[in-house]
Amino acid sequence: MAAEVKDGHGSTSTSTESSIRGEVFGSLFEDESSSSDDESYYTEETVGEGPKSLVVSLHIPEEDKVQRTLFANAVWSGSKVLARYIWNHQDVFAGKNVCEFGSAAGLPGIVAGKVGANAVVLSDYPSDHLLANLQENAFKNLNENKTEYAVVGHIWGDDIRDLLKPLGGTPGENANENEQDQTCNRNLFDIVLASECLWCHDLHEN
Repeated sequence: MAAEVKDGHGSTSTSTESSIRGEVFGSLFEDESSSSDDESYYTEETVGEGPKSLVVSLHIPEEDKVQRTLFANAVWSGSKVLARYIWNHQDVFAGKNVCEFGSAAGLPGIVAGKVGANAVVLSDYPSDHLLANLQENAFKNLNENKTEYAVVGHIWGDDIRDLLKPLGGTPGENANENEQDQTCNRNLFDIVLASECLWCHDLHEN
């Protein structure tokens, strides 16, 4: 049973609502502990609690090898919250085709693969070091899973056919318009993931 809680402004909410808000917003605004000065740039992220939790080993893109404006040199709190959501709702992702935009180190997409997604495409800006690092993380965590995965460089607003290729979603060069539509409709993503990707207003048009 949820109890009522009053804040200092007289607003009323249930203890359950307060707990949810505390869990989510507390995680969003906590320190980015994985953005460390450690030259190894390795971190382990624990998703879930107790004996059924998942530990994901990640290498963070090195700050001096990826342009700073990509904001890829940390496992940001938004990705941790999204990863936790995926872990707590595994049935939503099992057997689905999943694409993650702005993957950086790839935590949410990797967790989707660990909970049984059919295929996962991890995408980010086509920086050689960023994509190589993302490929390393995907291989380390997903190689023993049945989930198919791919790492694809993608600039928002560009043609998405390269994202669909891992799903077999791109028709042959000589396919007519009807064949192209049929091929793409059979091989689309069921779920698209994005965490902390919309706060940069300059990118909203894409």
